[in-house]
Amino acid sequence: MIMPLLLLLQAVPAPAVHTARHYDITLVPADTGTHLLGEVQTSWTLRSSESVAALLDSSMRVVRVLVDGKPNTRISRTMYGRSGQDVVVPHQKVAGDSISTRIRYHGLVGGDAWLGDDRGTRAFVAGGWSGSQHWLPVPPGPPQRVSASFQVQSPLTHRAIANGVLTGIDTLPYDHATWHYRLDSAAPLSSLGVAVGDYAVTSLAPRVEVWSRPADSAWAAGGPFRRAAEMVEHLSGILGPLPYPRLVHVAVPALPAPVSGGGLALYPVDRFREGGLDETAVARATARQWFDGADGSLADEIASWLAAEWAGGKPPRDPGRLGEWRTRLGEAAFRGGLRAFAESQRQGRGSAEDLAAAMQRGR
Repeated sequence: MIMPLLLLLQAVPAPAVHTARHYDITLVPADTGTHLLGEVQTSWTLRSSESVAALLDSSMRVVRVLVDGKPNTRISRTMYGRSGQDVVVPHQKVAGDSISTRIRYHGLVGGDAWLGDDRGTRAFVAGGWSGSQHWLPVPPGPPQRVSASFQVQSPLTHRAIANGVLTGIDTLPYDHATWHYRLDSAAPLSSLGVAVGDYAVTSLAPRVEVWSRPADSAWAAGGPFRRAAEMVEHLSGILGPLPYPRLVHVAVPALPAPVSGGGLALYPVDRFREGGLDETAVARATARQWFDGADGSLADEIASWLAAEWAGGKPPRDPGRLGEWRTRLGEAAFRGGLRAFAESQRQGRGSAEDLAAAMQRGR
């Protein structure tokens, strides 16, 4: 009997952090219970000849690994190691080569994924607010930026949303469908997200949508999201074009606080009702799209500054580093620095030191 090589970790070179380029993600949430089936193909550029490694929560059982699309046969099987959260895949390639790994897995969702009944209807949400490895195999180390494609299964009565643009919906047997999305703009892995539920969709502009419970749709479109499209236009004038093909505001269950990035802005569903959100919170989530690769506290600080400016119609009285930069450089150079930083953080330079360098360039 051929078994996965669970002890292989002792027999292969130590894994390295290689560069992930593209994720092809298939997710099948169960109709009952909290079981999730996933299959993820990752395209990598190798930094060395060491093994490829991905983190996947130990609650997820790996059932198959393929390398470069080569199928397993009776006499040739892909070797891989599994220990805790590590999935380690050896190979015979060298630095600079390309390789793909395809990992099939299943288990009970947890962490930054939730699957269950939400007020009488089935719902599923997964994101990166506490660590995407709870539902997605991710490289160890700092978050990387990747393009992605998604295949997400849902009941025919529901809708599925993911990063990018919708490219098609396939009808399946037993009253199900598969929703296909494609994101060509690279986004941090921690910004990838998926939601499935009984959604009403309100289009505010060709590139801005609101996904809410049907009962909350009228309030959402006429309340805090009334000027959501104008926010995108305003921020584009300061920071450059929206870095993603569209921005979708989505109400989801079991989310502790709003999270935003990768073209999605997710909000706890209980705030998606009258009095639960104000326009400043929507502006903050919108501004966060330009800085989703920056250090978390710094991105939040910049997004809050821009949201306060939007709400007040003028720059806020802001102590701290942003206020200091604006006072020192003047309004035009300060905004030029923000724009330069928005671009640099998409290239992996998103620290406070990178902000200072961008401000100097924006002078």
